[in-house]
Amino acid sequence: MKKFLLILLAAFFSLTLIGAEYAVRITKGGEAVSKEFWITREEIEQAFNATVANAASQGIILDPYFDSYFTPSELGLKTMIIPYIVDEKLIDYFAWESNLIPSEEEIDAETDSMMEMYTSSPDMVEQIEAIYGSMDAFRSEIRNYVSDALKAELVQESVAPLNDDALAAYFEEFKTEIKNQFETIRARHILVTEEATATELMDRINSGEITFAEAALQFSIDSSTAANGGELGSIVRGQTVPEFEEAILAAPIGELYGPVQSEFGYHLIIVEERNEINSLEDVVNSASYNDFVSGYQNDTYNRWIESYIEENKFDYEILDNELLFYNEYAKAKATEETANEFFVEIASGIFGDGTSSEASLM
Repeated sequence: MKKFLLILLAAFFSLTLIGAEYAVRITKGGEAVSKEFWITREEIEQAFNATVANAASQGIILDPYFDSYFTPSELGLKTMIIPYIVDEKLIDYFAWESNLIPSEEEIDAETDSMMEMYTSSPDMVEQIEAIYGSMDAFRSEIRNYVSDALKAELVQESVAPLNDDALAAYFEEFKTEIKNQFETIRARHILVTEEATATELMDRINSGEITFAEAALQFSIDSSTAANGGELGSIVRGQTVPEFEEAILAAPIGELYGPVQSEFGYHLIIVEERNEINSLEDVVNSASYNDFVSGYQNDTYNRWIESYIEENKFDYEILDNELLFYNEYAKAKATEETANEFFVEIASGIFGDGTSSEASLM
């Protein structure tokens, strides 16, 4: 089967022309957008080469045409890369239609600032010239990077602005998820197998006969925490069994609490700190604020791009013959029936209409 398909591939590609430099056409409502927002073969190759280099550094070698169970083929990887580049092109399109393009003066000023940093020593200049050929070529690369970065900032600020109103609205919309993600509890526990043992230890600790840390060291069956006074570290919602989570959410801060039964046995608990998240201000004053902001930006951006694509009916069409053929092949191989039909159609186009369906299974 694989040998026969390779023959088909080789024959098919030998009949195709190199074609235009554009590999993917972007459409809006079924109509092609301006070519400056299409994807060139060079752009796909650049993204592909970077990905392949990373894979090769991990000892992963891709077959030119055939996917394996764990890795795609080279053609498969290129088709997987296309949607990501499409999203980048749509960002460019949005920036263009929304007039979110940085000025030439802004780009030049930021470029000059970065050039001063990179050319601060003769040794660095020598290395740059060795890699890029000249400082002008290096500056051109820096300028392109700056232009893209400034444009991305403008788009980010447009679709996910960092202001109190936007953050407050996001917090209220996803309050439950945010509480689950960022509320933390620091607690200690002693775990024993019998309720009577837990009750006895609780009485001894409350009377001062033994400290919590000493009891944990001598009696706790949780070997991972016993030697550390039962310290569990920082806990988030969903990290422990329901009975234990309910207890650490209810227990008074700093007081011995229990016994609490779970599937592991009986717990004596001391909650040392509980960082509750009930308002945006709580998040702002927590150590998780930067993570919250990143989550807001990423989530808001992802929801925006999905909505932007749907509302404008953006789509793309593969123009590159090789990628188009693989894409059709990938869809066809979903079932044996569609795979056979696909191979027969290709074989018929190459060898004539006399090709039988049996040939596709050789």
